[in-house]
Amino acid sequence: CAALLLEKAMTQVVEEARKDAEKGASTENTDHAQDAPGANALQNAEQALGGQFCAGGGRVPGRGEGKYDVKTISSPKELGDFYDEVRKNPSVVATRIVARITPERAAEAEALIKKPVKDFDYSVDSSALNHNKKTGHEDPKAELPRGQIPLTRDDYEKIPSIVEKGKMSLGGESGANGEPRIVFQHSEPSHGRYHYVAEFRPSRKRLAMVQMHKFKNRRAVYAFLNRLTSTSETCSQRVLDGAHTA
Repeated sequence: CAALLLEKAMTQVVEEARKDAEKGASTENTDHAQDAPGANALQNAEQALGGQFCAGGGRVPGRGEGKYDVKTISSPKELGDFYDEVRKNPSVVATRIVARITPERAAEAEALIKKPVKDFDYSVDSSALNHNKKTGHEDPKAELPRGQIPLTRDDYEKIPSIVEKGKMSLGGESGANGEPRIVFQHSEPSHGRYHYVAEFRPSRKRLAMVQMHKFKNRRAVYAFLNRLTSTSETCSQRVLDGAHTA
């Protein structure tokens, strides 16, 4: 009962904050509507009401291109530029649309999660980038002892290739929003094996990045998957079936 009351109250806060943000937004420059009065309250309320990534974070408060900072990239370099922007200003709230899922990839995803993903977009948001750094996946001192390779800007620029070419499998757990996740396994000869996790977000028609790691070899991948899903190595092997060798 208390939870229902809290959810109702937060929903009201979101609506009131949205009205304030819309009133303060300039009709001539709607790209900066998130700077309008009430925009911060809107973002905080939506994050409190929405889901979260693994050990923290929240769903993206952006509502669409032209109003909040949601833009479609035209090259991998732009994704690298977005990474640099978030690292310089971790408090930025923004999303980059990587690409529209192809019909062939949509069919693969639907076979896994049993939900429609036609016309969905792959996306990367600032919360996911911040989460990846917070959990140590860019820190050599944290990654190397675990048999993993710290991520850099160059790795994030490979996300378009990862979601286009990576072997898909069903994630071992659902997000806090209860929606399924898809794991993309992809190897680059000179870089290593990428493990990229995307979450199904039907309200925005996105497969949104949750986390990303890079491994040196298959043993490290097995160890990570077993920690993540608390399953046997047999299950981990099944997840990796068909993945490229590093």
